[in-house]
Amino acid sequence: MSRSAHPRPASRFVSFARTRPSILFESFEHLFIGNQIKLQTADGTERRGADYPLALPNGLQLTYGRVVALAGDFFGIPGEAIADDPSAPDRFLRAFGQMATDPGGVSQVQAINAVMQDEITALQQAIERGETDLYKVYQSLDLNGRYNRATGGGSFFTDYWPMGRYLALAASNFDHFGEDAVSAYAMGHGQALSQALLARRLSGAARENALQLAYAQNAFADHFLSDLFSSGHLRTPRRALDRIGRQSSVPEGAALAGLCAKAMHDEDSYHGLSVRNARGETWRAYGDKKLLDHGDEENLRRVVAAVQASAAEIWNAFASGQVPERYAALAYTPDLAALQDRHDLANLAPLFTAETGGQVLRRKDVVDLASRDWTNDWWLASTVALLRGTESQRLAGRADTPLNIDPIVVQFFRNGDGRMGMIEYGPGAAGYGTLWGVGDMGQGAGLVALLDMDLEGDGATQFVQLWQAGADTGVIVYGPDAQAAGYAVRYASAGVLTGAAGGQWRSCRRREGGAWMVRSAAASGAPSLDALHARTDTPTLGIEVLWRAPQLFAQQPEGCLLAADIDGDGNDELVWMGVSGNMSLCLAAARLGDHGPQVLVEPREQPRASGLRALAADVDGTGRQAIVCIGESADATGGFTRVCRLGADGRSFDVLDRQNHAFSGALIGWLVVDADEDGAADLVRVGALGGRVTVQLLRSRKDGFFDAGVVNTFDVPSTSVGLLASRVGGRGRYVVQHLFDHGGQLGWAVFTPNVVGSGLGLAALQSDMGQGAAAIGFFTANARLAASD
Repeated sequence: MSRSAHPRPASRFVSFARTRPSILFESFEHLFIGNQIKLQTADGTERRGADYPLALPNGLQLTYGRVVALAGDFFGIPGEAIADDPSAPDRFLRAFGQMATDPGGVSQVQAINAVMQDEITALQQAIERGETDLYKVYQSLDLNGRYNRATGGGSFFTDYWPMGRYLALAASNFDHFGEDAVSAYAMGHGQALSQALLARRLSGAARENALQLAYAQNAFADHFLSDLFSSGHLRTPRRALDRIGRQSSVPEGAALAGLCAKAMHDEDSYHGLSVRNARGETWRAYGDKKLLDHGDEENLRRVVAAVQASAAEIWNAFASGQVPERYAALAYTPDLAALQDRHDLANLAPLFTAETGGQVLRRKDVVDLASRDWTNDWWLASTVALLRGTESQRLAGRADTPLNIDPIVVQFFRNGDGRMGMIEYGPGAAGYGTLWGVGDMGQGAGLVALLDMDLEGDGATQFVQLWQAGADTGVIVYGPDAQAAGYAVRYASAGVLTGAAGGQWRSCRRREGGAWMVRSAAASGAPSLDALHARTDTPTLGIEVLWRAPQLFAQQPEGCLLAADIDGDGNDELVWMGVSGNMSLCLAAARLGDHGPQVLVEPREQPRASGLRALAADVDGTGRQAIVCIGESADATGGFTRVCRLGADGRSFDVLDRQNHAFSGALIGWLVVDADEDGAADLVRVGALGGRVTVQLLRSRKDGFFDAGVVNTFDVPSTSVGLLASRVGGRGRYVVQHLFDHGGQLGWAVFTPNVVGSGLGLAALQSDMGQGAAAIGFFTANARLAASD
């Protein structure tokens, strides 16, 4: 059947299936978008969209955003897609005329607005209550029956039958998807530009009225433009599924195909898609009911910018008499062609995908959103039943991050013969799993420390193994293998640092690139500090002693040792944190120079070891890291944080008051993340309670204190062997990775920040990643991805 063929009317026997037919940006979202822009009146006065009612020929006065919300969903010609119009812009003008020129449009708009106001009120009240997961608010609303009545449907028995224009348009809503939305927008925008040229030739009140009509027509077209930012509309094969339905012998095949499209639409809307546009911008877009949620801010900014660009072209045509050859707004929209690659690991596997020739494949395992296995052996009725039964599984807990997490994880383990082995995990054709591994990388006994660092300042992550070789310290450096997959030994020596075994080692970043290996120890009772670095003046990598400082402080500090950029100069300093004789916090710090260390903060007393933990974190987003001291009660039900910043004099620490918190579960570990991407570091506590994992997010208030969120408990084994924080793509949203021993196999759970205030959710869980026993260290290697591009 051709694309322009009219659909068969759906019978009453499937009307129950459309009790939630809306697969569009919700009405409040469209209204919000359109009312954010700026418009210019005929005399050049700038007006905000929300404050500039547009006068329509039938007497209605509607804001730009209100027209965007009404277009397409409530006013249109069922079965006659604007994108198919053989005599454009006839269908667009008839759809627009239902609202703007027909006398009956006045009462219908009033009825629709009354229902829409309930939606707006519910969302505004939720926002005022501080709720940020507006998706749940939308789910609690069921306004479709009332919308159906407002557009001429419903009966004494039910709101849903017969179908009014609202449900009839939802049954054949091609204009809202993909390339059809592009065409529908272009036709409407072109008509609005013509109306703007007409307005230019008029004078007086007629000039202003004609310009307002052009704006209203453009707002009607901008509904389809804004749909192109809703992720559920970008790659759903709406037409191809409809064709399958109409060609099938199944009764009401088109209606069942529409439900299949809705299921994919809902998946992509909920989980989002990684997209890019013609302007070279990349971001993650979410869909209906999520535009105003935390996590979709980038998408919101871009859709408002696109609608602003669209409206600006109307004014420019009116002011100059010129129309553009290319429509600027379309450069903001996601690249639809790029999203047709179903093997793209940046996104979840599409539920349906259209092949050349019209065949539609379905994801074989509808629940496994990461599965790249599709089949053409599927049936409409059974698939709809399957999708309905698995909706809660497909739309759960993964709202802000794709399941295909991309950071590389490197595991070190010790073989039975004392040799060191490595395994590299990452995204592959079959999902996240083992990419490379070897059981014999080199010396495994006598391990002192494992460090991950960029030794040479070239963006590639190397791993440095320090091991005790008699009275000396040996070094092995592993780096990306330039000739093959995985890692290779770049440098090895059994005696780089003579007469110095043991001690605490830290990797210290340098502003000019690269990093140093610094050791703090008390050798034969005398405190010492040693620094190693990579030689850069030779063809091959080498490690050598940069300097040795046999005595820095009068007494060697004990306790936590951290590398932190406490003064914000781009170089890490060393900080020792312990307690003094009277059990108060005591800190010391040293600046690391090319020729040796310099005392920065002299401790009042000798810092001694304690049960406190310490993290380096830029808690206020200034670029200067603070020291966050953490104490916990013996029963792991509570504790405190205390932030220490380098003082204004640069010679002492300002220690803020203790902040008490409630915790849950025996501590597994603490991590530093920027969960809300505001530039300030937040903290994540991972614990174990009854064999399950607890995760708690403490969001920084940027004043040295934290807002502690709820404790989320997950059915994930708590037998932890590693805990990591990394960013998707090296620059995107943070994820927390919990590595656990699962009967000798390595398990992997990924938690990701959800909306503001709701903590973290479980994004992925696997129990058979690889070798779980004998693991001695885990690292992330995002820099390896950048280095290999």
